[in-house]
Amino acid sequence: MTFEFVADPKFKELLQRDYKELKGCLEIRATKSVLVLSGSIIEAMLIEYFLQFLPTGQTAASIYKLTFEQLLDLAESQGLLTKREKNLAWVIKDYRNLIHPGREIRKAEKFSIDDANISHSLIGIVSTAIEDKYKQTYGYVAEDIIQKLKNDWQFRSVFDKVVIKLNQTERVKLLSMLIKAELYDKSFWDTFLGEGEIPQKEHSNLDSTKEFVVAVKPLVPHEIIIQHLKQLVNEIETGDQTKAFILFNLFHEELSYLSKDEVDMVVVYIFSLFSSILEHSSDLAEEKTFSTIGNYIGSAQTQKALIEFGVFCAVNFGGKKFQSEMELFDQVYNALSNENKTVLQAELTSFLSPVENLPSDIKDGFFKEMLARGIIKA
Repeated sequence: MTFEFVADPKFKELLQRDYKELKGCLEIRATKSVLVLSGSIIEAMLIEYFLQFLPTGQTAASIYKLTFEQLLDLAESQGLLTKREKNLAWVIKDYRNLIHPGREIRKAEKFSIDDANISHSLIGIVSTAIEDKYKQTYGYVAEDIIQKLKNDWQFRSVFDKVVIKLNQTERVKLLSMLIKAELYDKSFWDTFLGEGEIPQKEHSNLDSTKEFVVAVKPLVPHEIIIQHLKQLVNEIETGDQTKAFILFNLFHEELSYLSKDEVDMVVVYIFSLFSSILEHSSDLAEEKTFSTIGNYIGSAQTQKALIEFGVFCAVNFGGKKFQSEMELFDQVYNALSNENKTVLQAELTSFLSPVENLPSDIKDGFFKEMLARGIIKA
């Protein structure tokens, strides 16, 4: 159980933590712990729901003050739980007081592993009821949006208007699903395919998710963005190249959330990847993959990577994709500080001199473009 329907990230984290602990307690037959945790989890789910949908006459402060019994009564009166569901959950209320040893002794409370299993099942009943209510209230869920994007090309024209109707939980879920779809799409690039691997790609209108991710990012908590950026760092350090690339492609605009050392590592890594993904220059240019990386050239290490990038462009750009390749160069160059522009200009001027010794393809291609842009002087 992941509690993906829970809108508040802090409540979701608490619920996931306690449920994980509860499962561990069940495995070792720690009955009392299961009973206490079950009541706490159900109470937290009810509080979180009513904080999202405040009943008439209630405030956030008053919701926090309600007893477990009062929360159950309110859940029934608001149509969140049926009378049967409320009565089932009512069983847990006495067990929650087992945390007080005096009560357990005074009342001679008896409980068994069967009681623990019942209380665990009640969590599922209540969570299902709350999740269904969330869906009824909002009407849209992330899965619906993904299916529309896959099957209806025209839907992208109204995507921005529909996504704001999702609740916070569904927006976060939609972002994760878009990332997964982007990973699937980019995994078919030759760079990321395993040797000898020729997989069959399913037909879908959802070939690239960049524009949709850009629309969703401002609608989710910044903590969620940071989580994906931290995953980017982890993928670079110990994970998967494809995942590292797509996370950079989707979140490079937010790199400033990372530490300086983390940013430097990401910048150097992505520049090192450039040569192997250049064959997809048209896609990279359209998605503006390199449009912000120039902002993060701030150390000797990243400046060295920038210079190597510039020299690589001079030597390798040309042919049918020359225009989109130059768009990528422009993305990097235009984001540079004046200081870093001067550094790159000096290096390219040195590398491209003397002009008469340059191969004709470089002279008529990259060198000519540098002159036209005023990056180097004749």
